[in-house]
Amino acid sequence: MTKASGFGPVSAYVRNRIHDLLDDHRVVVWYDPEGAFSEFINQLELQGCVIVSAVDSRLRARRAAEAVYRWLNEGDGSPEAGKNLLIYISAARGATPEEQQQDPFEGFARCGTVFGDQEGEHLQSLAQLALPDRAQEIARLFREGRPTLALLDTLPSSVQYPLVRQALDVESPVEVVVAALSVPDSAEKLERVPGALAELGRLIQTEFGLSSKPTESWPPMRNRLATYLLVSELSFDLPSGIPEALANVSHAEPTHIRCVRSSARK
Repeated sequence: MTKASGFGPVSAYVRNRIHDLLDDHRVVVWYDPEGAFSEFINQLELQGCVIVSAVDSRLRARRAAEAVYRWLNEGDGSPEAGKNLLIYISAARGATPEEQQQDPFEGFARCGTVFGDQEGEHLQSLAQLALPDRAQEIARLFREGRPTLALLDTLPSSVQYPLVRQALDVESPVEVVVAALSVPDSAEKLERVPGALAELGRLIQTEFGLSSKPTESWPPMRNRLATYLLVSELSFDLPSGIPEALANVSHAEPTHIRCVRSSARK
């Protein structure tokens, strides 16, 4: 197994899986129905391997793959004859023999091998294999949204709320709350990243103590959060505690005083 320098752990794991398959079969057809690796394939370099991507044109890719495959069978000792072939297709493999017969790359798959047509070779499973100690977190990310390969590669840095960071471009809980409340287009940014709003609700509950509502949209959540922070700050500042008239309004416990006060000062 070769070292994949410059890649995050998930990307490196996938690269090494592909590398090992090429060592064994020389020709690999990689089906990626989710298109999760469409950017990765453009960065991938494998020594002694020609990579053909069918993302832009299947016809051109088929012609390029045929040309490379002819080299593999020459057996004349030329450098080209010793190379491997990786074909990347951002679509699913045909599920039936009839569908596979219509696939212009099925012949290459039969001559070599296939990657990506099994559930265990999709992004979520590969990420969990690459980062077994983060398997539950990865499963949660996929339940709540569509994490990218780039995002999954950052998980070892212990970012607790990666979808929120992707949406708002800030990381600490205090910065997240300040950005969510003050940035004019925060609602649009959160909506553009599937799962970010649910993750924000969990951040607010964990770090600030305000209970989350799984199906709540951002406007009511924003109003609840703003009221909660205001009343919490008031309760911490008043010597005699919160006024009786506000006693039933949600406010933070002393364990969350640091986050509440830090967000109020921003």
